[in-house]
Amino acid sequence: MTRAAETPPSPPKTRCPLPETRCMTTPEHSSMTTETTTETTTEMTTEMTTDTSQLINVLRAKPLSEVQALVDGAVKSLVARLFQVSFLQVTRDTALSSYGLDSMRAMELRNLIYAELGVELPAALLLSGATLGELAGEVIRQIHAEPEAPEEQDAPAAPSASVSPAPAPEQRLALSFGQERLWFLHQLDPASTAYNLAGAALVTGPVSAEAVERGIAEVVRRHESMRTVFGDAGGAPYRRVLPAMAIPVPVVDLTGLPEAEQDSRLRERVAAEERQPFDLTHGPLLRLALVELGGERRALVLGIHHLIADGASLALLMRELGLLLAGRAHELPALPARYSDYVAWQRSVAGGPRHERSLRYWLDQLGGELPVLELPADRPRPPVERADGIARSIRLPDELGRGLRALAAHHQTTLFTVLLSAFEVLLHRYSRQTDLVIGTPVAGRGRLELESVIGFFADTLVLRADLSG
Repeated sequence: MTRAAETPPSPPKTRCPLPETRCMTTPEHSSMTTETTTETTTEMTTEMTTDTSQLINVLRAKPLSEVQALVDGAVKSLVARLFQVSFLQVTRDTALSSYGLDSMRAMELRNLIYAELGVELPAALLLSGATLGELAGEVIRQIHAEPEAPEEQDAPAAPSASVSPAPAPEQRLALSFGQERLWFLHQLDPASTAYNLAGAALVTGPVSAEAVERGIAEVVRRHESMRTVFGDAGGAPYRRVLPAMAIPVPVVDLTGLPEAEQDSRLRERVAAEERQPFDLTHGPLLRLALVELGGERRALVLGIHHLIADGASLALLMRELGLLLAGRAHELPALPARYSDYVAWQRSVAGGPRHERSLRYWLDQLGGELPVLELPADRPRPPVERADGIARSIRLPDELGRGLRALAAHHQTTLFTVLLSAFEVLLHRYSRQTDLVIGTPVAGRGRLELESVIGFFADTLVLRADLSG
C-alpha cells in the first residue's frame, strides 16, 4: 500500500464507485487529495530539535567518547519526525518496531539518516528489531571506521545531490534496468497492454478541462519521465526526453444518466484505458479524460504506461495536479533529482563491489531449478502465460489487526513479515511443498532524493521460503 506523503487537514469524504482506484476530493475550491491510507496525519510537536545537517563533520573531529549523546539526539530527532511522536517519547532502549516500524518506514528512516548524517545503515539492522541505541551505535561505528581502500569502495550510494542539466531532445539516453525489463517484454508481445496503469478519481469543485490541461502541462514540465519516448537502434533500446509534450483532456458528458449508469460507464472507461495500447515511439504515454457527472461532481480518468510511472508516481502526480488546480503552485518544491540522475547512478553502481555482492547473493538464493507452485486448482495451468487476473481485497477485523501488530512487536519484526509467514504456511498446507518462491512489489526508491520524482522505480522482490523445518 502506498502511504500518502501528505494529507491535508480534515478533507471531506467522498464515495469512490470504482474498486482499486484512487479517489480525490476538493476540500478548498479545486484542490485535491489522494486517499491512499486510513492513517491520520497529525502535526508533530518536538520539544527538542537537533541540527543534523552538519553533524557528520562535527562528529569526525571529536573523539568517540564525546559523540554518543550528540548522535543519540540526532537519531531520536529523525525517529520522532518519521513516526510523528514527541521527541521525549523516543527512548534509547525501545525497539523501533514498537513505534509501528514496517518495511516501508524502515527505508524512509534509512533515507533520512543517510541524507542527514551521511551514513548508510544496513536494511537488515533496521528490520531486525533494533533499538535507537543500536542504530546510533552503528552510525558512530561507520563515522569512525577506517576508510576503505579505493579498490574496495563502492560507487556512490545515491544519485548526486545536484540536478543534472536537461538532456537535449535528440540525445539517446540509456534506460533504467527496470525500463529495460519492460521494453524486453514489450518486444516479446507488442500488442500486450499488461503494463498499462488505469484508474479514476472523483473530483468536486469548479474544475474545467482547460484547468486540468494547464495543470498537467506543469507536471509534465517538472518531471522528465512524463515527456519521455522510447526507440530502438539496432536492437538496443534508448529513451529521449522531449522539451514539451501536450496532454489533451477531452470531456465526456454523463450528466443525463442515473448514478448507477454513470458508475457503470466509468468502469467501462477505465477498462478501455487498460486495453488501449500506447505509442512508445512518439508518445504521449499518458492519457486523461474529464467525465462530467452533474453539478460540481466530476471524475478524472487516467491511463499511463508503466515505463514512465509506478504506483507511488500516480500519488505524486495527483498531489501535484491537485495543488496546481487549487492555485497553490508555490507549495511544489524544486525537484532534487531527475529520472536521468537515477539511471546514471544505477549504471555507476553496476559492476562495482556492491553490485557483485548482490549478484552473488541472488545467484545463491535463486540458482538452479526453481520450484513451481502446484495448487489444487479447479482448472489446469494454461500452456501460455497470460496477464489475466483479479485482485481481492479484504478488511481484517480491528481486534485481529491489533493482535497481529502485537504479535509482530513481540517478535521484533514487521506486520508484513507476520502476514507473509501466514501466507507461506497457507500455501504449504494447500500444496504440501516446502520450497516456495513468492514475489512482492517494492518501491525501489532507495534515496530521499527520489521520493518526489515521477518515474518507474518499482521492482518485484523474490522471496524464497524454506518450510522444511
